Amino acid sequence: MNIIEGIPPSMSGMVAIDLEISGLRPGAIHRPEGSFRLATFSNGRDTWVVKTELGLAKALDRLDKAVWVFHNAPFDLRQIRRWVDVDPRPIHDTYLVERLLWNGLYERFGLDDVVRRDFGVQLDKSIREQFISGAPMTQKMIAYAARDAYYTQRIAFEKHRPILEEDSLSEKCWREIDMPCVWAILDLQGIYIDQDAWRRLAIDNQKKATSIMRSLKFNPGSWQQVLDALSKKKLLLPNTREETLAEYAGDPLVDKILEYRGLAKGASTYGLNWLAAHVESDGRVYTALNINGAETSRWASSNPNLQNIPIDLRYRACFIAPSGRIVDADYSSIEPRTLAHYSQDIAMMEVFESGENIHLVNARTALNRPNLTKKNKEEYTFGKSMNLASGYGMSAQGLATKAHIPLEDAELGMRGYFDKYWGVARWISKVRDEAEEVGYIRTLGGHWCWMKPYNKRLMKNAPINYPNQGSAADVLKLAIARIHKRLGRRNFPMIVPVHDELIFEIDTKKAGALAKMVKEEMLAAFKDLVPDVPGSVDVVIGRSWADKE
Repeated sequence: MNIIEGIPPSMSGMVAIDLEISGLRPGAIHRPEGSFRLATFSNGRDTWVVKTELGLAKALDRLDKAVWVFHNAPFDLRQIRRWVDVDPRPIHDTYLVERLLWNGLYERFGLDDVVRRDFGVQLDKSIREQFISGAPMTQKMIAYAARDAYYTQRIAFEKHRPILEEDSLSEKCWREIDMPCVWAILDLQGIYIDQDAWRRLAIDNQKKATSIMRSLKFNPGSWQQVLDALSKKKLLLPNTREETLAEYAGDPLVDKILEYRGLAKGASTYGLNWLAAHVESDGRVYTALNINGAETSRWASSNPNLQNIPIDLRYRACFIAPSGRIVDADYSSIEPRTLAHYSQDIAMMEVFESGENIHLVNARTALNRPNLTKKNKEEYTFGKSMNLASGYGMSAQGLATKAHIPLEDAELGMRGYFDKYWGVARWISKVRDEAEEVGYIRTLGGHWCWMKPYNKRLMKNAPINYPNQGSAADVLKLAIARIHKRLGRRNFPMIVPVHDELIFEIDTKKAGALAKMVKEEMLAAFKDLVPDVPGSVDVVIGRSWADKE
């Protein structure tokens, strides 16, 4: 590798770009802050080093006909946009493509991990801390940065390009789903939070938790004291984990302990410290999104994880549109619909063709109560849990725990479910055998999900879970790509995706038109990947995230 200080010449092909920034906030590198130190550009033979923002702009202009290659493109592109106005264009992200191709097979996808696997070279990443701290530039630091760009280009050109050229589904997945989503998440606006309401909620949770502790006369946060209190009631539990306690829901003491834990978590994990750690000066919260963060290729959210915000509407009511409306669009029963596609179960397909609610249909069938409605919340929840249980390979014991029902009822419900949807049972058996034979499954969009043959529990359920969860993620990401392309980067009002829903904030007068367009594109994305099952999207316009309910 030749290291050249200066602006690279005009080039086409695949050119790797890597930025080094100092002054980054720990845990918040998804926010474009800090000071520019240098940028490196590599064609796999020569690597150019640029030390000024003006030089960065000139270099990118000369590389307009090239495919820009990054390792974790959202970080570098956010930084680049501080100095250069870059519109969506062809890129290659070695981190995301690695996850597209090898999710499940490997645990780590950092540049040093990939270089070690592909080239047998150990990169010294400790030098990166010198850039972050703002240490004076040295030749060793320059060599480190140049080496990162050099190997990033080689991964893309020597390792990924041949695979994508041979496997058209993987190439299409990157080009039509993952790459457009990179550009979309760069334009997310962040979600505004009513901090006063959040504080009141945290204080109220603490008061209620303290009141329960006093009434119980022992500390429900202490596992020793909880086990002792339960043993006095002849409840001999192996531990006090939430899933264990949930099996005894309905017992007044257990219910009080669970209630205390929920309130205590609301006062601590989602309390005043949460506001201090995550709310920016503009009153908004910006999450870091990894579009292939899970082994199934689902989103991963962090710093903070907005997907873990409690479902409790009191929390969601704190996320508001300060001067406009929230448009919340949510796929309905997306994983049962992908399951219907995979299994081709006639009875399940008929339910979706009829427009009926699959969770309600299953609750009515399992409980032999044909007049049930969604107002029968416990029974409806049971039907929903049973749907999810089938799609995750859950046992009757697992269903009983999740739905807080007796094991006998869970066993009866699952027997009724598989009697009705015998095609699902057949598919489960088939996909388990196929996954064991070939060692992987593919999602409908093309992501690879590799099995772990040494993990028997995972091998049993992953072949069922992965294709449904991963395909649902493909649909959601394709919808985001379509919406972003249709609106353009400067008119993209999306603030965050959460699980199977997309949340937007927009002027009140434009909310109706946006809701209509978003629904159209979400249904079109579903039809693109799941053409034989009707899709369904629920769209709600309101002042807060809670209005979706």
